[in-house]
Amino acid sequence: MELKNPHLRSLVQSLSSLKSLNLRFVSISSTLPGFFRNLSSLSWLALSYCGLGGSFPSSLTRLAKLTYLDLGENNFSGHAPSSLQNLTHLTELLLYGNQFSGPVPSWLGNLTQLTVIDFMENKLQGSIPQSIQKLSNLRAFSVYNSNLVGTVDFDIFLKMKDLTYLNLSGEISALVCNLGSLSFLDISYNNFVGMIPQLCIHANKWMMIDVSENQLQGILPRSLANCKTLEFLDVSNINWKPAANGSFDFSKLQMLHLSYNSFTGELPSDYIANLNAMKAFETKDLTYMKANGIFDVVDYKGNRLNGQIPKLVGALKALTSLNLSNNMLTGNIPSSLGNLQWLESLDLSHNKLSREIPLELTQIGFLQNFSVFYNNLTGRIPDGNQLRTFVNGSFEGNYGLCGYPLLEDITP
Repeated sequence: MELKNPHLRSLVQSLSSLKSLNLRFVSISSTLPGFFRNLSSLSWLALSYCGLGGSFPSSLTRLAKLTYLDLGENNFSGHAPSSLQNLTHLTELLLYGNQFSGPVPSWLGNLTQLTVIDFMENKLQGSIPQSIQKLSNLRAFSVYNSNLVGTVDFDIFLKMKDLTYLNLSGEISALVCNLGSLSFLDISYNNFVGMIPQLCIHANKWMMIDVSENQLQGILPRSLANCKTLEFLDVSNINWKPAANGSFDFSKLQMLHLSYNSFTGELPSDYIANLNAMKAFETKDLTYMKANGIFDVVDYKGNRLNGQIPKLVGALKALTSLNLSNNMLTGNIPSSLGNLQWLESLDLSHNKLSREIPLELTQIGFLQNFSVFYNNLTGRIPDGNQLRTFVNGSFEGNYGLCGYPLLEDITP
């Protein structure tokens, strides 16, 4: 949808008593018209994805009753104006996906009603200002994918008893474990360096840890065993090693991403055996991940694992995605994988698996993606149900395989 002057002017001027306005995904113009200042009764305003740009519109800073302001995914540039601190009733400030530069504004500390700050994917520099610690009501703070430097001073957040979500750039400190109210830690896709800190030193209620796509290294901290409520763990592509002794009791875990870490040895059966939440699909016990449309996933792709696929993987009956591709796994595909009735994606490609594809895989009724290409599989491809829907590319590179959908029977 597109709105231009004079139509937008007449619309806004006729709505001077309006309290809520949602214009997300409406193309307005390159700059925000000044007559928005006439909406003096407005308390809720969403202008994300509107194609706005240039310097920040001063007209918005005169809307003194605003409690919610969303200007995400536009092209505003320069420093976020200090005049925003005049909006003293703001509880949510969303400026993600713009071109704002300079430091994280210290004046944010003057907006003491703020519960949500989202500056992710801008061009901010420097460090997080100490003034943020004044925001005792803060629940979520994100400066992800910016250019912040230095070690994050987690002491800033210690007094925020309702803080549940942190999404940061910079260097990580073990002090993050002192944030007792935190439920979600997301520092993915940054340039964090150094050793992986001892996360979860104390028992807590963390449900999500995502430290993927960084330059961290070391051994997965044993302290993670204290995260009894963890549902989501992503440590992909950070060059870490599993602990040498013992296993983790991740009984509530539903999302396990361990890809591209150069793991060696056999697939760790002890970790898999403790994934109790993946062994049954219980809709009556709706977890945070399921409530947000995220279902059970195990991803070990891109490591150097060898040995056989453990049969006990077939006990994870709630799995929707299993990816063991790009390893050095040998032996046969376990027939127990046929028990994974909710499975939508199965990728075993680029391994050294041999023998036949088990007939039991035809029992998987929801399979949408299936890849076993470039293994050493032989025999006829089972004919039935979902396996008949996949193209030649799902099976290529197995010179002993034959049957549909391969173009010719090449079995000796």
